[in-house]
Amino acid sequence: ESSGNGSYAISDVLAFLGVRCPPSSEVWKGRHGELPLHQKLVKPIRVNEVSKLTSVSAKVKEGWEHSKRWLFDAILYRLVKHEGPLPRPRLEDGDLEKMLEAGVMEKFAGKPEGSIKIFTVPELHKNRRRPIKWPELINEVCGRETLQPMTVISRAEVRNQVKAGDYAIVVDMKQWFDQLPLDPSIRKYFCFDGGKHGVCALTRLAMGQRQATEVATAVTARLLDFAHDGVTVAYAADNMRFLGSRQAVIAAFRTFLRRCRQVGVQLNELDEKDYNNTAKVEALVTQEYDFLGETYSHQGEEPAMRSTAKTCAKLATTWAERDS
Repeated sequence: ESSGNGSYAISDVLAFLGVRCPPSSEVWKGRHGELPLHQKLVKPIRVNEVSKLTSVSAKVKEGWEHSKRWLFDAILYRLVKHEGPLPRPRLEDGDLEKMLEAGVMEKFAGKPEGSIKIFTVPELHKNRRRPIKWPELINEVCGRETLQPMTVISRAEVRNQVKAGDYAIVVDMKQWFDQLPLDPSIRKYFCFDGGKHGVCALTRLAMGQRQATEVATAVTARLLDFAHDGVTVAYAADNMRFLGSRQAVIAAFRTFLRRCRQVGVQLNELDEKDYNNTAKVEALVTQEYDFLGETYSHQGEEPAMRSTAKTCAKLATTWAERDS
């Protein structure tokens, strides 16, 4: 039932979803540093190995060759010129030290030519703060015209694929943007004032950079750029689903893991040392899983889907924030 003006009350929508909207006091608790920083230890991939991967799609390979330049080509950043004091990050005590220790930024001894703003945002449904690196100056100078078109799978396509098989493996990369290294020659464009640490610079791709999603997606596309007969693959940046018969899914996923090992890619669901572990690989095969905000089940006569608990939690906290 609508509220009378054609819109539905938030409480009614949440009740329909089976979600309790927390009071604003809960939503805002932890806003000021009580939530832990989300910073994993990940190694940078071997960028040169991505280009060496075998390919079945000239378009995918060409897309990578274009996008990879944002990781090392100073010519793309030549118009970026920072003036004035470098920005200080808006972080809690200990955050900068954790990121320096993780190797996603470093003390910088050269002359800064570009700047980056760093802050954190709360992810209340995961009880953590996510660091955001926003190269505002780079985004202004290197505008939308620098982006190449990306083929992005639609939610409708993801849903329509569910009849392609009864078994799936769903994985995502571990802190994907932090696995994509910036060449030392361009780190001067990603500098900030690290306080007692002096001038610091990013060493990995900034999630807030306009071209970041393009670069991350291009690497994923190259990792999946092989013949996976009998398997339907869907992906978005760092999330992917292999769908088909049990044996076909395992075979395609093994090929994917070999390519990940070649490049040095780390996954959340499987340690790199276990990429050849048959039991652990086969344990990832499932008939019920979460993918891109929805839970899918292939255990009935017809595939079923619903919003994930994570999606519902996001809705609850977002609406609670809006009304607080």
